[in-house]
Amino acid sequence: MINVVIFGAPGAGKGTQSDKIRQKYELMHLSTGDVLRGELAAKTPLGLEAQKFIDNGELVPDNVVIGMVGNKLADNNKFKGIIFDGFPRTISQAIALDDLLFKKNDSISLMISLDVKKEELINRLLLRGKDSGRADDKNEEIIEKRIDVYLRETEPIIGYYHEQNKHFNIVGEGTIEEIFARICNIIDKYKLKKEELTMTIESDAKTNFTTVVEDAKLIEETSEKEEKVEEQEEVKEEEEVEEEEAEETEGEEEEEEEEEEEEEDAPIKIEIEIGDIKVVNGSLKIEIGDFELLKNSEVEIEIGDISIDGGNVQIEVGDIEIEN
Repeated sequence: MINVVIFGAPGAGKGTQSDKIRQKYELMHLSTGDVLRGELAAKTPLGLEAQKFIDNGELVPDNVVIGMVGNKLADNNKFKGIIFDGFPRTISQAIALDDLLFKKNDSISLMISLDVKKEELINRLLLRGKDSGRADDKNEEIIEKRIDVYLRETEPIIGYYHEQNKHFNIVGEGTIEEIFARICNIIDKYKLKKEELTMTIESDAKTNFTTVVEDAKLIEETSEKEEKVEEQEEVKEEEEVEEEEAEETEGEEEEEEEEEEEEEDAPIKIEIEIGDIKVVNGSLKIEIGDFELLKNSEVEIEIGDISIDGGNVQIEVGDIEIEN
């Protein structure tokens, strides 16, 4: 999109140049003069109110013009931009136009000012008045007043657009084609610069996208590595816990085995006691079976006093096997 404001005093040739710009660059021509004349021809309340100001060589109030322009912008979908002819003419209108375009995600691209001497402007308008029949083009006094109003109220807009680096001053004298060539030179340079800027932005966007993708991959890879490290640490911790538990279990088993061995190795003491025996005219036989003694075991056999009177006593002790 390219939106051009063509600017200049009455008689500077805005309408003629706007039509040529419109055709070459496929722009919608928005002329507040045409819009107002349509209202005048239809004799609408808006047209009748505007007529008073036009006849006196005064500007139509901003609220009327801005409302018309806002409605016109809605019809711009099929064009490659807009050529604004005769609008804005005041700082307040310029600000209002910027606001309207901003809401459409758009803006003014260029402001082209046609610079024509006052004497030339008067001569052009008087000449045009012979063919147009417009009263405001036939009266030199009104013409001068219109030019003075332009210089006083609308020329400051140059400063407004100059601060935005959008203002270009074009010599508006010479043939129509010479003036048009100067205008096209400015527009073409702007388009070329915009295309280069667009390419740079697209290239930067592509580079940024690639960088973002690479960063995302790096983040993903880093995240995966961190997850693997965490998994390895968890596995290691689990293994350490298992080893500790295994060591504790092994220690407990060893303790149990040691206790069992201690119990097995604990000395066993067997005591066999036979009290006092008295034998009279008889015999006594005492038999003690085989013994198998573990190491550190002890067997103690005690036989009390034996009193024998006319008899015999036989004591037998079986095999005693001692381990180690």
